Amino acid sequence: RDANASKNLYELASGGCPFGGATLRAECWIEYQLTQFALHLLALRFKEALRSDLHIEIFCAGDFSDWHLAFSSKDHTGIVKDRSVPCRCDVLTHRFKVNVISGEFNPWWLSF
Repeated sequence: RDANASKNLYELASGGCPFGGATLRAECWIEYQLTQFALHLLALRFKEALRSDLHIEIFCAGDFSDWHLAFSSKDHTGIVKDRSVPCRCDVLTHRFKVNVISGEFNPWWLSF
């Protein structure tokens, strides 16, 4: 496997910034698709505490199904670093979407 090709794919996936430095601003979103498997989404974990001026929504969907709201930061206060936050998605999840309503959010702070 070509090491340069792997490095280029990583840089493309991380927005061209080392270690996923891309930041989403208000009215921006990013979508993830799990092509080889699906999962039941029960909780989220943030690698950084969420600021009070940040409002994000996280949606989930099965293959080719409608989006379901799994998490809204407006429903939770005081989200701290590395603590699991419960969320709910009633479908076997193949796709996720992170939607920034207000503030700035680095999607690499999130783990499912």
